[in-house]
Amino acid sequence: MEFISQYSYLVGSILGLLIWLIFFYFRRDLRHEMVLMSLLIAPFAIFDLWFVPEYWNPKTLFNWPIGVEGFAFAFASGGIAAVLYEEIARKGFFTQGRQNTPLIQRLLLILGPLLVVALIIFTNLNLIYALSLGLGLGVVIIAAVRRDLLSDVFFSGFFFGLLYLGIFILLLKFFPDTLIVNRYNFANLSGFNILEVPIEEFIWAVATGAFVGPLYEFLVGLKLKHLPSK
Repeated sequence: MEFISQYSYLVGSILGLLIWLIFFYFRRDLRHEMVLMSLLIAPFAIFDLWFVPEYWNPKTLFNWPIGVEGFAFAFASGGIAAVLYEEIARKGFFTQGRQNTPLIQRLLLILGPLLVVALIIFTNLNLIYALSLGLGLGVVIIAAVRRDLLSDVFFSGFFFGLLYLGIFILLLKFFPDTLIVNRYNFANLSGFNILEVPIEEFIWAVATGAFVGPLYEFLVGLKLKHLPSK
């Protein structure tokens, strides 16, 4: 119990990896997408350098500024968010009539990270807000270029937001003395919470799901279709 209380960031990351493994095991057709998106998102754990302590101050193994928890969390989040909608809606890839996305339209996604960097450099905006805005810009670009992915955008954001919030609630329910919520720097946040969880976490999760969910299909030019009934 004390370990979970102290290392709630690690425990939450492990839960995410377990969910990742379940999806990886049951959806062989999505394994390539999961691994690719996980590897693509994992390096963003470097943002912990700016998140701590302005946004929160979690305890990490060995007290590293960027702990293994951060990379595990980012890795799991990328793969889960990428395929969560496909799994719940029972969808797979449709290669016929694939819609190629021109390179110039793919490069538009660079505007999202540029917006985040600009907000960090030129404003005092908390990184969580800057990151959510950058993700939001990426979502708008994907939705504008590939309108066939709108359902993927919406439901990926919705489902990943619920799953992410659910992990928090699970930790708080079974381990009520966990410090996972007390690690946040509430002085720099809005003060609005959902079941003790900062609303900023939920907004970030929705934005992440909405962006990462359709990202693979957008980059590769694939379409989705319902899987045949078993």
